[in-house]
Amino acid sequence: MNSETIALIVSLLYGIPSFVLYALILFQMIRPKYRKTFSNAFFRLCFAIGVVDCLGYLGFYIFFTLPMYSITSPIFGSSLFAPSAFTTGISFTLFVLLFLQIIGNCFLTLNRFTAVVIPFRHDKIWRFFFPISVVVTIVVSIAMCWEASTATVLYSPLDGGYVLTQAIPNPGISFRILMTVFITCLLCLLLNAISAIFLVSCTSLHSVGKLERNFFFMALIIFMVQGIHGIHELLFFIGLSTENVSLVVIMNSMLPWLTDLKFLSPPWIFLIFSASIRRIVVQALPKRLSSTNTPVININANTYSSKTEQ
Repeated sequence: MNSETIALIVSLLYGIPSFVLYALILFQMIRPKYRKTFSNAFFRLCFAIGVVDCLGYLGFYIFFTLPMYSITSPIFGSSLFAPSAFTTGISFTLFVLLFLQIIGNCFLTLNRFTAVVIPFRHDKIWRFFFPISVVVTIVVSIAMCWEASTATVLYSPLDGGYVLTQAIPNPGISFRILMTVFITCLLCLLLNAISAIFLVSCTSLHSVGKLERNFFFMALIIFMVQGIHGIHELLFFIGLSTENVSLVVIMNSMLPWLTDLKFLSPPWIFLIFSASIRRIVVQALPKRLSSTNTPVININANTYSSKTEQ
């Protein structure tokens, strides 16, 4: 096997199990018997971001990662993927999904901030603020990408494969992605720092328990993954601005791996830190398999939803 085939196999060995796990978690979360358990704002945000992550992974893998392999070049080099409204639509959709994830993760961090710092008003705030956060995320994401909806997009040959590019390079979108990632990461860093201080020094005052700490760590790790993406976007923008072809090529080659990590790391984070997620995953397994697993904390849905797992 050549290096290209090995890279494809490795990406699928991580991508397929992660995607299946993510899809399973999302499916279980909307089942009627688990509806009360996952009815709070935190899990509703996780579900919405999860849908974006799954669509983003499929979109980027099919239309960005696969074209980079020479074995798919006959497909993406065909007239089907010639510059058209179809390729423009692909590019626009991928940009929108990227912004949806970035901004959605910022609201996830904000949710944990209010749960830790002002837990006595957290429920009331998010009953009102959750629909607003969804609308703001969608509107801002589309507004950020409006130029991509009119750009001419094509698949350009690159190292035996193809890469999705604009006929006339527009650094404006890359700059907006960079600034959005930078601003959201800066805001999330500030919110996480304040939350961490409260968790360490104000536990007794605000009754911050293990549940809230686990959810905080979930949001924190997701933020750290987004920070890695931010560093990549910075280097990519520097490469475009300075016309450093080598740097742009290196960043392009890293993008598929970072995309997989960015879109598919949350289900593993949920599985590690959330007992309720572990429970629904185990209960989705065949009875023979689930009975042989290590016992998982059984959390009654009615009791669980009354706790501060917001």
